[in-house]
Amino acid sequence: MKEKLLILFLILALAMPCLSACNTDLPSSQETEESERLGGAIETPTDPEDEPDYSEIYQSPYDIYEELASRGYTGTFEEWVASLKGADGKSAYEIAVEHGYVGTEEEWVLSLVGAAGKDGEDGEKGDKGDKGDKGDKGDKGAKGEKGEDGEDGRGIAKVELIDGELIITYTDGAQVNLGPVQIEGGGQSGGQSGISSSLLENFLSSVVVVETRTSTGISTGTGAIISADGYIVTNHHVIEDYETVTVRLYGEKMAIKAEVVGYKEEDDVAVLKVERTGLRPASFASSSALKYGETVYAVGNPQGAEFSWSVTEGIISNPKRQLMFYDDDGILEKKMNVIQIDAPVNPGNSGGPIINVYGEIVGIVTFKRTDGEGMGFALPSDGVLINVNAIIETGSADHVESGITMPRPLLGITGVGVEGGKYYTFVEEGGESRIEEVEEIYANSNPETTFYAAVSGVYISAVSAGADAANYLKVGDIQTEINGKPIESIYEVMTVINEFNGGDTVFITYYRDGEYNTVEVMLRTSAELN
Repeated sequence: MKEKLLILFLILALAMPCLSACNTDLPSSQETEESERLGGAIETPTDPEDEPDYSEIYQSPYDIYEELASRGYTGTFEEWVASLKGADGKSAYEIAVEHGYVGTEEEWVLSLVGAAGKDGEDGEKGDKGDKGDKGDKGDKGAKGEKGEDGEDGRGIAKVELIDGELIITYTDGAQVNLGPVQIEGGGQSGGQSGISSSLLENFLSSVVVVETRTSTGISTGTGAIISADGYIVTNHHVIEDYETVTVRLYGEKMAIKAEVVGYKEEDDVAVLKVERTGLRPASFASSSALKYGETVYAVGNPQGAEFSWSVTEGIISNPKRQLMFYDDDGILEKKMNVIQIDAPVNPGNSGGPIINVYGEIVGIVTFKRTDGEGMGFALPSDGVLINVNAIIETGSADHVESGITMPRPLLGITGVGVEGGKYYTFVEEGGESRIEEVEEIYANSNPETTFYAAVSGVYISAVSAGADAANYLKVGDIQTEINGKPIESIYEVMTVINEFNGGDTVFITYYRDGEYNTVEVMLRTSAELN
């Protein structure tokens, strides 16, 4: 009996938001909104003498399926059951196992098909609240009378959405508070719809204004609450060079002091902490599942606190955009894997969340292109969470790989372009070494400081210790090709290398002692060689 109730409880919990997504009027006891989070504990109502309202009750998974089918769902019952997903992406079967179910996924789905009791005879009426036995292909048994001991007679009285939260009420008066779920596949009709206004309004209480005081003034950004006890995620550049940091919570006028727990500068992630409890944390969804054209919303404080808690709508322009950042000398500093969006973002949105239609964070705004319209970029939620968890646990995320920033790939050589048939000498100037072309007569008189370039390419003047290149190349070699492409300068080498990542291999052709040789060399990263 307990196992049957468990199955019914899980399916009802997972299925109710599916009904709300069908865009038709529901009975008054079921709202059309989704709440924010799945999970919760059983709570005993304050007045156990109150008789539960048994109206508009879905007594079995098949009842819910029939309701969906009447509204345009075209999949089979089995497909619908298999498609149910929790807010964290777990299948209904995985959730059932967490709640004590023992058996394979196939057995579990079959048990629900059996519990549906399609096209058969009624089962026998159970006593003391047990569900009636099934016929060979029986309809579900008639509901048993409430058992005297209360345990056998425990069933589900009603399922409601109250203030955006899903509430399951048992026949014995106990309640379970649940959150939103998603449904995928199974012939569900219709496309992705926008976020409900009530869910969006509820989400605003998970967003804060971040104000940073530095030696040069005060700047404003955005943050998202990630725990009920006061942890907040934002950008590193929002709190860079801070002297003090304060945050303002939704609905409050007074700012409160925030502690900087830690940050990872290269990923532009920072974690703050305020001394508050009972806050509303935001939920996260995996950024790896984002698709082109998916609807998203940016929530934040564009242009400062005057326009705080503003919401803009857009789409995913590119879920996996890789950008390159160069220094003033044109040398690649790092690569960043980000989400490109067209939702309008402005200074002040930095550190603020990008959410999907379920009110879940999929990214954190980091910057925008100022030379174009509708080109905003966000840090992917998967990488943000890796950093956040590390910072909360250890105060730093330098020891973890988040996948947001890719260190600069390096071949591990220093060199300069030379022209075949000419002589060169090394010149020290301002603490740096460079080469100059010289006449042959000068070279013959100064052999210790000159060299002859027999072929054109990149003369290798140093090889980094620890680089794989050190196993093949040495000072005096002239690199002539990389991956079959002729090169004449070190910048041409870097242009090719920048298309790869640390751990990738490239083919290097070099000239030494009158011979050409080609070797396969593994690239290292700036973090490994510096």
